[in-house]
Amino acid sequence: MNIVFFSLESGRMGGVAAVNKTLGKILSARGHEISYLYLRCGGSEEEVTLNPNHPWEFTEGQKIKEAVKKKKFSSAARLAFLRFRDSLRYERDLFRAREYLMKKKPDLIVASHYLLLGGIPEALLGRAVYHIHRATEEILAQKAHRNALMEFNGKLRFLFLSRAAAQKAEGEGLKNCHYIYNPLSHYPEQRTAAEEKKTVSVITRFSAEKRLPLAVDLLKKAMDSLHDKNEFSVHFWGDGEDKDALLSAIEGDGRFQVMGRTNTPFAVLENSRFTVNTSPFEGFSISVLEAVAAGVPTVAFHFGAAAEEEIQNGKTGFLIPQGDEEGFVSALLKLFTEDETVREMSLQGRDFARAFSGDTVGNAWEDFLSLGPLDKSEKKD
Repeated sequence: MNIVFFSLESGRMGGVAAVNKTLGKILSARGHEISYLYLRCGGSEEEVTLNPNHPWEFTEGQKIKEAVKKKKFSSAARLAFLRFRDSLRYERDLFRAREYLMKKKPDLIVASHYLLLGGIPEALLGRAVYHIHRATEEILAQKAHRNALMEFNGKLRFLFLSRAAAQKAEGEGLKNCHYIYNPLSHYPEQRTAAEEKKTVSVITRFSAEKRLPLAVDLLKKAMDSLHDKNEFSVHFWGDGEDKDALLSAIEGDGRFQVMGRTNTPFAVLENSRFTVNTSPFEGFSISVLEAVAAGVPTVAFHFGAAAEEEIQNGKTGFLIPQGDEEGFVSALLKLFTEDETVREMSLQGRDFARAFSGDTVGNAWEDFLSLGPLDKSEKKD
């Protein structure tokens, strides 16, 4: 099959771009023709970029309202002009997308953002899937996102990242809902002997929704109650707009270090005792799965529909109800102090993660591809 992965902007969607590349490799190895289409940026030999000169940006209407409310009318007028400009540029790019896709006529279009759905020609909607990488609760709470789902409901397929997410969407009235787990890039040959390690590793994007200052606060509370307060260290791997807030929360505490980005997460995990996730929502956390596959447990707040399908509470890590900070600190203390608990979770995590291997996920995609166009009367070219 000829499959196009259609994304908003090359390299700027968190883990989505990496997931698409991993999926592309898996499906290419099975004989499918894979290509990548971006609305903005990008530009390698295997990628097509419709507007390479402009990064993604769209002036928010809320900013205009705030300026008017503060009686900053000149600022509001400038923002309104920028929003008009952004709208024209966006519509022009969607037109280019429709032209490109009609010419290529792929067997399947995998769109990774709701703002791309208008770029899929109506004649090809039956061949399209909106691959939803965010938590169902989050997208349904966002008015523009929810409206887009309802606008295209019944016209294309929705592909979620967990069984629970797909079921929740169906309960909200969405049709043609499916789910396939995201794949691990690979499964480490060796287990991390996590029970012997003294470093907590957090590999993530430094953005406000990750609530990293909260992670620092909770880790400090747990570490400060240990007999040896300096026995363990915490490394944050990543970058992003919330880096200053993270540094402010650390406040020069030498036990915490910001390490920068890494393209080798499993090398980091080789030296890790456990990891933490304080996000309120996650569509599907690859970083959690990578840790589990390496044999590194996770302490996480319950981050949505996919949480219980990624972490087996009490077996491969701890899932804590949102807002239960005392429970989170208690779980941290267990992993700091109970080597045998860490070891058992490490061993069970390794077995559990095999369900997310490339072969297993590839088979699930083959089953999905066998469904063919949503409109069964459509004849493939």
